[in-house]
Amino acid sequence: MRRLAFSEASWLGKGTFGAVFTARDMMTKEMFALKLSKGDSLDDLMHEHRILMRISHQNIIACYGISKVDAKARMGLIMELVPCRSTKCEIAQHGAVQHSK
Repeated sequence: MRRLAFSEASWLGKGTFGAVFTARDMMTKEMFALKLSKGDSLDDLMHEHRILMRISHQNIIACYGISKVDAKARMGLIMELVPCRSTKCEIAQHGAVQHSK
């Protein structure tokens, strides 16, 4: 089982079933997205895990597994960490697109 390190400061976003953080595998030093379940949504998280583990497509974020992530016994999906894909993020990283006339 992976041992993941994450902090509230590494928050990426919020979904229906919980919050998403960046996380680092303590052994391999790889970075992942970690989707934490809310206390009452473990069944939903397990269902999402089962579905995502069967899917492999370039436009769908990969799911690598599920793990207990802290002393509070919260569970999380270990997912592919994808560079920002929003327009706002792209402009912040690369600047506005210049149009030629």
